[in-house]
Amino acid sequence: MPYKKTIVCFANSRKMEPNRCVAGKELRRDSFGSWIRPVSDRPKGELILRHRRYEDGADPKLLDVMTISFLQARPQGCQQENHLIDSDTRWVLKRRITWDELAPAVDRVTGPLWVNEYSGRNGMNDRIPEDIATELSGSLLLIEPEQLKIRVAMEGGYDKPAQKKVRARFRLNGYEYLLALTDPSVAPPGKHIMSCFVQYAPYKLRPGLNWDDQKEAFGDNVINTIAEYAPNIKDIILHRQIVTPLDLEREFGLSEGNIFQGELSLEQLFFLRPVPGWAQFRTPIKNLYMCGSATHPGGGIMGGPGRLAALEILKDFKGAA
Repeated sequence: MPYKKTIVCFANSRKMEPNRCVAGKELRRDSFGSWIRPVSDRPKGELILRHRRYEDGADPKLLDVMTISFLQARPQGCQQENHLIDSDTRWVLKRRITWDELAPAVDRVTGPLWVNEYSGRNGMNDRIPEDIATELSGSLLLIEPEQLKIRVAMEGGYDKPAQKKVRARFRLNGYEYLLALTDPSVAPPGKHIMSCFVQYAPYKLRPGLNWDDQKEAFGDNVINTIAEYAPNIKDIILHRQIVTPLDLEREFGLSEGNIFQGELSLEQLFFLRPVPGWAQFRTPIKNLYMCGSATHPGGGIMGGPGRLAALEILKDFKGAA
């Protein structure tokens, strides 16, 4: 039998673009209840625009209080929060809550988010094996992360085309996470995320200076340079994050912040890369090869080190056969 629930929207994220996944907590007499995830009868449960529109055609926004008509609960695996929408009815916007009203909705997590120790290629603690996930009682949490940083980078390029990915790095209860963000509001409507790659910035500054004190001035220099060609750039920046060579070393373990794992200068190229005597991708350890930016011909987007290393590996194993 159809029923209605009033929820506060905590997520309107991308799912099979341009479709979305919407979720929130039920609001009962001004107190927060359980999580609700409206799903459609499509194979993946994603919501197309027709499913999630208000009467005026607008799309739900974060912190909207809205009433939705459902047909039945539709739990699937760990997604116990799923409810099948009545796709013939429009959602009704009641009001919006403020950020101050949000605090009671935060889930109190005392340990790891779910189950740690499983990570994807570019994430950290961002995967859960399906057999473990099916035993969880839920799939949604609202948390207050610690030391939150947003990272934008290109990912892929090996087994699939490279694409820009937004990730959040944070800590919670002593555990570190690097999770993908699929919320389109990472950049407000009409705004975008711009990444500026600057080359070259020294790791060691002159005596008396350090990167922690100089990073903002360095960022100003970059923006001032761009402003020579785009005069309005300073007026349209809402937020910025500056990553120095020291930050790259601290966050990613890149020695002196060098993304090429060694300078692309004459004394570190060809048979001198990475060091004399080990320039043929082989290491002193049998069947252990190097194929990253530290090897010939150096880093970048060409994939040269990987291809040349693969050819040497094939050569060795062909000879062994």
